[in-house]
Amino acid sequence: MSKRIVLPGQLPPGEEDRLRRDFLKQLDVKAPPRAPLELGELRDLGVLLPDGRPASELQYAFYDMRDQRDRDRLRGEVLECVRGRLPELAATPSRRKQARRVMHFIPGHEDRFLVKAGQLGFDTLILDLEDSVPASMKEAARQNIVAFDKRALGGRELCVRINFGDPELFEADMKAVNKCQPDLVMVPKLKSRRDLDEVRRRLNYTPEFFAIIETIESYHNAREIIMADGVTAAVFGGEDLYADMSVRERRRRGDIVAKPLDQSTYLGYIRPLVSVCVEKDIQFIDCVHTLLPADRRAGDAAVDKHLEDECRISRSQGCMGKVSIHPSQIDIIRDGFDVSPREVQYAMGKLRQFDSKTAVVVERSKMQDTPEVVAARRILRDALRYL
Repeated sequence: MSKRIVLPGQLPPGEEDRLRRDFLKQLDVKAPPRAPLELGELRDLGVLLPDGRPASELQYAFYDMRDQRDRDRLRGEVLECVRGRLPELAATPSRRKQARRVMHFIPGHEDRFLVKAGQLGFDTLILDLEDSVPASMKEAARQNIVAFDKRALGGRELCVRINFGDPELFEADMKAVNKCQPDLVMVPKLKSRRDLDEVRRRLNYTPEFFAIIETIESYHNAREIIMADGVTAAVFGGEDLYADMSVRERRRRGDIVAKPLDQSTYLGYIRPLVSVCVEKDIQFIDCVHTLLPADRRAGDAAVDKHLEDECRISRSQGCMGKVSIHPSQIDIIRDGFDVSPREVQYAMGKLRQFDSKTAVVVERSKMQDTPEVVAARRILRDALRYL
């Protein structure tokens, strides 16, 4: 028999927490009060929302609804702050962009992963037809992609990475993509803008494109590729690019050196790419983190800490998200690239202190010039887009 629940926010906080604890107990789920629920369990119980929709359609069940309420409140504060100060931002409050903090890869032939895909907390799901799929399973992967039900993603983006370079595989992948019609198409092994034009000619609809910068040719031609029509994000394919350039990585268990050679070398690779994305006003995504816990069930504190540091460094350099290849990475990456309330509050404080006549900010008797305000404006712009 179907059960009925109320949405968080329709009850006092104490009553809401009690209801949720009771709900978790009813499901026999051992989880802290703010932990996400497994959507599969909700589906099995036939739980309905007040509007009659099955609860399984929600992206993160109780967790995400509560989280969104906090986001809406913060977004309202930002709008109030920029109104009168930054009219160009306040005038377009509805211009939201797709957050791509976590782009999660799943091999197209892995049925067991595809079944549970909708339960994970990514922003964009990438179904792979390329490197992660053995040659013998390519056709099975295409069939899975065509059969994949996008409704399971709850409105989140679906992307497909195709094979490019092998004419036979490319033709077969294009037929599958035209049937599936994902929101985005990821084209690997790009060399120039002409490669994107070739893919576009084979499509019977108009998707967006992720440009993967992962070859020497694509790195040299990055500007023309990123500036091509339809490209809404660029992905740094570090692993392939390093191999193409004979850059060797040094990684040791326990004492982890994750970036090639040293951090400054890595940052030297991505800074030109980030600058082009900023110029076009699109998102730049950091490369995959390939270190996984030795015991994936138990986790690995050293590996998690390293991923946290990697996200922090990448974000500080202008990256807007990162690729994940294992569910254990999703929450860490999501938290690392999410809109920070503390950062937003800091930016609003800077904006309030700004004197448009003198073009300076005076804080604790220290004068700070307009670059501080430019940075604050960018933070608040992104907050309005992604909250």
